[in-house]
Amino acid sequence: MTGLISFTIPVGLTGSLWLVLSLLQRVPGRVALGQVGLHQLQRVLIILGSGHPWQGLMVIGLAFSSVGILFDTFTFYRYQHLSHHQ
Repeated sequence: MTGLISFTIPVGLTGSLWLVLSLLQRVPGRVALGQVGLHQLQRVLIILGSGHPWQGLMVIGLAFSSVGILFDTFTFYRYQHLSHHQ
């Protein structure tokens, strides 16, 4: 469960940012902001995904998921370890 949540939240936020920047490109007076922001986001995703933005998005999701699982495992271990000493 932790891994799924840790994967979904950053992927969803990144996807939402992509959508907002895409919509900003259609708002008069905000076209440049939307274009620059979307270009920068795509560049980051392309770098992380070795040339493929969708792979970059998956790399972000998997990295956050791995960290979430590690934190959950550490918390479980600490809880087990501390409850035996009391």
